[in-house]
Amino acid sequence: MIKKVVVMGKGSIKFETKQGEKKHIPNVYYVPNLKHNLISIGQLLQKGYKVYFENDTCEIFDNT
Repeated sequence: MIKKVVVMGKGSIKFETKQGEKKHIPNVYYVPNLKHNLISIGQLLQKGYKVYFENDTCEIFDNT
């Protein structure tokens, strides 16, 4: 089944790393009324991040 959602905007996600650095991921779509937040693994890879999955954990590393 294919569902469509409406993108209401685009912005940046701001976060803090374990080392206390403030970072952001630009050009993230805002879709209201979702039950869970979504993040594009492809977009992270394009931006130079490394993404690792193991069991129920996802770790994201920035090589810069």
